[in-house]
Amino acid sequence: MGSRPLSEREAIKLTSPDTWLTESAKATFDLLVEGMRETKIIESIFDCYKLYFRLYGERMDPKPRKIEQGDTDRLLFEILCFATFNILVRVAPAYIAAKFSTEDQESAGHNVYCFNQRLLDRLDKFFGARKFMAVRELVITGSGSKAKCAQGERLNTAKRMAGYLNAGSIEAELRIFSDSVGCAIDPLSLQITEVIGLSHSGAILETISKTLKSVFLK
Repeated sequence: MGSRPLSEREAIKLTSPDTWLTESAKATFDLLVEGMRETKIIESIFDCYKLYFRLYGERMDPKPRKIEQGDTDRLLFEILCFATFNILVRVAPAYIAAKFSTEDQESAGHNVYCFNQRLLDRLDKFFGARKFMAVRELVITGSGSKAKCAQGERLNTAKRMAGYLNAGSIEAELRIFSDSVGCAIDPLSLQITEVIGLSHSGAILETISKTLKSVFLK
């Protein structure tokens, strides 16, 4: 009988899935970041913020904040935390189960854990290399006419992920996301910035879908 090339599924069965999952987690994160840049989500969010004040700013107080590099970093942090959480919990497990069909629950759980841990490692390295943990959250100090925007605690990946994990529902997760994005842009204008953040969640979820399909279905 003649030989034939092994299919990807057969090759995976003959080798350790951990290697494939590790490389796929890295590819997933890299493609996710690339996808966010290509769709210009951050630029779109800030453009919506600036547009609102151009249209209605004469009647608004306070005035819009000047956007600086720290604001871009803060917003990218929130987007990547939200996207990574959705991949870990909502999307990747089903793809992994289809890729490594097994009735062994322990092996199935290990595969998901391996991928998730490597993806989180990639997220942490990305933030560390760009010193995101030195960036501080924006908070409101004072009240009424004396309220102003100030810097609060440093960005904390574990804290943000724990918030999503403990949310209990998709609706609650979206509220955390919209509030986090709103505060990242301008906590003094949450009635505007929360809506802007929420309106871009669909584009983020679409980027996640394209990313996972590219990695797992190629």
